[in-house]
Amino acid sequence: MVSRVSSEAEMQDIRRMLGQYFAKRAEDALDRLWDEGVINEGVIEEWKHEHMRTPYRQ
Repeated sequence: MVSRVSSEAEMQDIRRMLGQYFAKRAEDALDRLWDEGVINEGVIEEWKHEHMRTPYRQ
């Protein structure tokens, strides 16, 4: 598909559409988890304080 892109503007449109597609899928997955009770406001509050840095050995 990419080999048929004829301009930078078309490539930017494709990137934008792919970004929107994957953002929508992520949003739908989060909505499903919310509806199933897997996540709630408490879980989201915990995420705000999570440190997910890579632990390095000293």
